[in-house]
Amino acid sequence: MGISGLLQALRDVMDYVSVEEFRGKTAAIDGYAWLHKGVYACSTELCLGKKTDRYIKYIMDKIDMLLKMGVIPYMVFDGDYLPMKAGKEEERAASRKKNLKRGVEYLKNGNSRAAHNCFVKAVDVTPEMAFEVI
Repeated sequence: MGISGLLQALRDVMDYVSVEEFRGKTAAIDGYAWLHKGVYACSTELCLGKKTDRYIKYIMDKIDMLLKMGVIPYMVFDGDYLPMKAGKEEERAASRKKNLKRGVEYLKNGNSRAAHNCFVKAVDVTPEMAFEVI
């Protein structure tokens, strides 16, 4: 999920500007990054198997904002499973499973805040979700 430490390494050469400065330009969007942010608000529903489109609405709201500012969004969803990352994928899957179990337990005990915090870590952003956005 990204290059560890990249933003910190670039901090000295980054400028914070208004989106309006990109009016008339095309912006490349990391679709999976936006999906991961979009599932934050609906992670409980997703982890409990409930149907939701809130993560799609999150992305479409951002796309609409860019279009209103005159920026042309070009959303990119990166590639498929990489065998060289198999170990990392197994590690992430185990972590998601552990957090899902903990979240369900917290929910059973009436602690919805702790459950949500676990579900945020347990939700799995899938290629099917990207397909729904596309």
